[in-house]
Amino acid sequence: MRGQDDKARRKKPGHCPVCLAKLVKNARGSRYERRCLGCRASFQKLLKCLDCGTSRVWQGPEGIACKGCGRTAPDGEGWVERRDLVTAQDTWRRIKAEFPELEAAIEYDRDSAHMCLGELEIFANQAIARGDFATLERTYAFVLDLASEADNLHPDVLKAIHISFLEGLNFGHIGNGEKAKELLPAVLKGMWERHMAHNRSLGWT
Repeated sequence: MRGQDDKARRKKPGHCPVCLAKLVKNARGSRYERRCLGCRASFQKLLKCLDCGTSRVWQGPEGIACKGCGRTAPDGEGWVERRDLVTAQDTWRRIKAEFPELEAAIEYDRDSAHMCLGELEIFANQAIARGDFATLERTYAFVLDLASEADNLHPDVLKAIHISFLEGLNFGHIGNGEKAKELLPAVLKGMWERHMAHNRSLGWT
């Protein structure tokens, strides 16, 4: 009976599936953090549970557990690495297809989402500099489509959106920066604002 109770608590919102401790909410209070301050377990986006097929696996020094079904098992048993995530190579192929003018620039960057999205950022900033807002909006639309798949993005791709594309957009450009910022879609603007706030908290800006 105790085992069934523990399994139910692992699936319950607000509880760590590994140690069953209460989770804290994020700064805005809108959702629970995906990491446990007690046992230091955290959500593992790259893992999928073989029992229930969901990608809700948490892992930490004290063990591994699925928040989807409550399963616990030793490391390497009952878990498999996800193969459905959008990877750096997927991002590379998509950029080449959507922006053939960047094909030469990213030819050897197929394994680096940061390099690929960094080249797209340069391309976007060049558009800002010359006031080519149609091209700029093409880059925004591409990244917005990518960001809309956040749950299925490899962590490196999601980081690259923030660090290698959004962070360096030249909104300070005299003449065109203000409009460039106004054109940024709301979802991307929210991501940019949170990322820049994080950088400020670290004293980086």
